[in-house]
Amino acid sequence: MAETTRITFTLSTDLAELLTEAVASGDYANRGEVVRDALRQWRDKRSQVQLATPLRTRGKEIWIK
Repeated sequence: MAETTRITFTLSTDLAELLTEAVASGDYANRGEVVRDALRQWRDKRSQVQLATPLRTRGKEIWIK
């Protein structure tokens, strides 16, 4: 199993309610799973954006992945 680190943070009431709703809906077992999933998706999205490269053609810039 991967090494883990405990982190404590404060959320707005709206975001805390979203976590609670995600667990209550049965989509996640606990709030930590919601946060981990969100962070993984954010990491993957950032990686995709960083891999995108501009292609210049006829004076226009087009981004390709």
